This record gives sequence, structure tokens and C-alpha cells, in this order.
Amino acid sequence: MARRTFTRRVRRAVYILAAVFVGGIYAADAYIEYQSRRRVFDSVDALPYRRVGVVLGTAPYARAGSKNDYYTARIEAAADLYHRGKVNRLIASGANPSRYYNEPRFMKADLIDLGVPASKITLDFAGLRTLDSVIRAHKVFGQDAFTVVSQRFHLLRAVYIGRRRGLNVVGYAAADPTTLMRLNARLREYGARVQALLDIWVLDTQPQFPGEKVAIETGSKSEVCRFCAAD
Repeated sequence: MARRTFTRRVRRAVYILAAVFVGGIYAADAYIEYQSRRRVFDSVDALPYRRVGVVLGTAPYARAGSKNDYYTARIEAAADLYHRGKVNRLIASGANPSRYYNEPRFMKADLIDLGVPASKITLDFAGLRTLDSVIRAHKVFGQDAFTVVSQRFHLLRAVYIGRRRGLNVVGYAAADPTTLMRLNARLREYGARVQALLDIWVLDTQPQFPGEKVAIETGSKSEVCRFCAAD
């Protein structure tokens, strides 16, 4: 009898801890949504002007070898903002873990294909995380106010990070895929939002590569790949 009672108590404690854990994840998710939702725009017409747009990187291709719909939508959205005069310059921010994989250079090539002049594109090769891309836009590239381009679920976190660091950040939402990729990305976002709160409120996380200051107007200096993987 005593053993059965002990087992019930342990099971009850596990259920309570699981409920607290899941509740905390949902609370973090809802908090970031509430804090950022009014600064993320789906309409180009409603989006306020910012001189610079920051395009958040992702893989150009899915694991199956097909084009990554997230990537394609972000590039198209960024090019649209430029052509419609909502931004004058673009920072393509992403990772480059090997000589064969370089997100900023992929983004630049595709933006040029969509009519954005090369001289209007600055490459950030150290956008390893969303936090890095947002904070480096300020600390390295000197921007206090800018538009971030990604999907809406991602932008809510990016805008939150920027606002908590004192930046005047808005987001323009690229189209969401209609495939299972959307569900997988949204599930990962729950954990990413918890991490964002820890980064801001507990860890005071900074970009992995702080970098030297770069004046994006100069063009030539901004094209130097300081953080590219070694050949």
C-alpha cells in the first residue's frame, strides 16, 4: 500500500513538473508574440520606411534538394521592399560554415537576379543566429533603425530582440510555405523563443563575432568576408 502511494505521488509530481515546463514554453511564446505583433507588417503599404533592411539567412535548398520556400520568399520580399522604395539598402545576414556553403553570397546573387543592384547589398558573414544578425546590424553596421525580413513567426522574435536592445526595429513578413516545413519550423520556434528570453534577461548574450565597425555606404569594405570559413 505504501509503495503504491509513493508511486502515485511520484507520478503526480512528474505531471506537475511537465505541466509547468509546457506552460512556461507557451508563456514565453505568447509573451514575445504580444510584445512584437504590432511591429511586424504583412502589407508593404503599411510598412514604415527604413533606410536599411536586414534579410535573415537560411539554407537556399531543402534536404531533399528542392528550393527552400522560406529562403525564396525572403529574397522575393526583400527585393520587393527595395523596388518599392521601403528600403534603400539591404544587409544579407547569414552563416558560412564551409567554402561550399555561404548564405550571404547566395542571397546576394539571388537579389541581383531580382534586380537589386550589387552596390546596394552589404554582406554580413557572421549572422550565425537571429540575435547575431540583429545586434550586428547595430554594433557593426551602425544601424539604429531598420527593417528585418523573414517569415512572421521568426520576425516576432527578431523584433523582440532588437527592441529589448534599444533599437527601432520593424519586420516585414515574407510568405509562409504551405508544406510540412511550416509546422516543423513553428515547433522549433517554441524553443527559440525561450532561448531568446534567456539571452536577453539572464545571459546578456552578445554576437559570437562582434567585428569591426563597417560603414555600409562604402560598398567595397562591406564586401570583405572577414568571417568566411577557411579554404
